[in-house]
Amino acid sequence: MKISLKPSLWARCSCLVFAATFAVAAETVSEAQLQQACTALLQAPQAAQELQVLLDVSRHATNSPALRSRAMAAYALTLLMQGNTNAYERAFQVIQTTYPETAPLMTVGSRDCFIACTDCAGSGTQTTICPVCMGSGKCKSCAGSGKKDAEVCPACKGKGLCARCAGVKKIEIACPTCRGSRFTFKPSEKILANFSALLTNIVDICQDNARFAEQSALAAKEKDNAKRIELFTKLLNDFPHRADLADAQQRLALAVAQRDKREAQLQKQKAQEQAEREVEELRRLRDAADQDAAIAKLTTYLKDHPRSAAQMELQALCDELIAARDRKVLTRKILYGVAALLGVLFVLSCLAPLVFRKKTARLSPLPGMDKLDKTAFIDPLSLNAQDSRQREKTKTAEIPRTED
Repeated sequence: MKISLKPSLWARCSCLVFAATFAVAAETVSEAQLQQACTALLQAPQAAQELQVLLDVSRHATNSPALRSRAMAAYALTLLMQGNTNAYERAFQVIQTTYPETAPLMTVGSRDCFIACTDCAGSGTQTTICPVCMGSGKCKSCAGSGKKDAEVCPACKGKGLCARCAGVKKIEIACPTCRGSRFTFKPSEKILANFSALLTNIVDICQDNARFAEQSALAAKEKDNAKRIELFTKLLNDFPHRADLADAQQRLALAVAQRDKREAQLQKQKAQEQAEREVEELRRLRDAADQDAAIAKLTTYLKDHPRSAAQMELQALCDELIAARDRKVLTRKILYGVAALLGVLFVLSCLAPLVFRKKTARLSPLPGMDKLDKTAFIDPLSLNAQDSRQREKTKTAEIPRTED
């Protein structure tokens, strides 16, 4: 059933103003002013100055769609609370068309601001005494006789009954309270709850925007690159629901790239310093006691670092050590050869008397020995101790003769 009430003059003006929303230039309203207005409207939903703030926000195209759509919806609900259902329905259609992707912001309808008339029990009519016959049921013109001036009464046509109530004495009239519409204006708690939820949501968005802007400005002003990365990372983690994170993401990527570049330069510098230390350590191998280990270390380094700046120097050092080692090996081999030769000669000298023994001549008497007097000779083995002492005393080699 369609509900139709005559809107008040103020409601008519509001409808006309809302219909011209996109055609009138609105005053720019800051989010701080919007937040303050919404806080006030939560206490006084019909405050005119604060409602004007909602209207200005809904008309200004530079405002964020989230705030603009909610301001439009909240303002439309004020029309519904005033009983201007026609303006509310038009506003509802405008919001649905302008922001089709937005979840339904208005969860109430026109019926939520009307209740069944208590005076007529929702019937739209009331029974009352006939005002013509005043409850008598008789024709007032002929007093119920049916005749007037000896003729048929023209009012009741001779019936003598009241022409208005037909003798019933009572008639039904439109309910003066609801004017026959069967409903009376009384906004339900649903409308106020929807209105309060929208205002609270607007306040939350404004606070969220303020915190986001503050943290963004703080991160952008930070000079230390590491702290800047930390602040932008925290910003993105604290506000993942926002759609305007592109600038913060770009700034974070730039800061990370600068950090990576700086770290790469430090790593390159450290690598150069490490390479210089390694080369300096390899240079000391020139005087190393273990040449084989030094050559192996140089060879491994040259193999692992083919493009080293000191490659030619280290290669020359390696070749020098190899040449020195080869000289030592050659000298050692010569010494070993000489020692081996001397050993062979010594062995040969020892074996020569055995291998090359001379043949001894047969013993035979010397010439003339057969003519010697053997008795003139004394066998020295026959001497006794006394003879030896005597011989020593006389200092002579002559052996005294013994008497047989």
